[in-house]
Order: sequence, then C-alpha cells, then structure tokens
Amino acid sequence: MGHRWYGTYLTKVGRQTDALTQFQIALSLDPVSPPATQTMGMPLYFMHRYPEAIAQFREALLLEPNFGMTHQS
Repeated sequence: MGHRWYGTYLTKVGRQTDALTQFQIALSLDPVSPPATQTMGMPLYFMHRYPEAIAQFREALLLEPNFGMTHQS
C-alpha cells in the first residue's frame, strides 16, 4: 500500500516515470489487487501511453467490475 500512495504522490507532482516504478512494485507485491492494477493506468495516461492505460483500467475492471475508482478514471 505504501508504494501505491507514494506513486500517487509522484503522479500528482508530475514524476510519472518514478510513479510508474512505484506502481509496478505495488502490483508485483499484490498482482490481483484492483487498486494496484488501476493506479498503474494513471501515470500511463499522463505519459500519453493511452492504449496501455486503457488496458490497465480494463484489467482492474476484470478483477472487480464494481471497483469505483476505476470507473472514475
């Protein structure tokens, strides 16, 4: 969870590459976590890597179709 929060902070301050690294660590620690999967999409979106971002959001919805944060992304 710490990697996700740090990654969220890095995303907000514009350090997308560093954020992506933190989210990758979080996802590797919990690969079936909808929040970890969803958060990977945010820096990808801001890096204009739209197909990869969409894939992450879709993966999060496959894990949990009612996960609200993914629907907001």
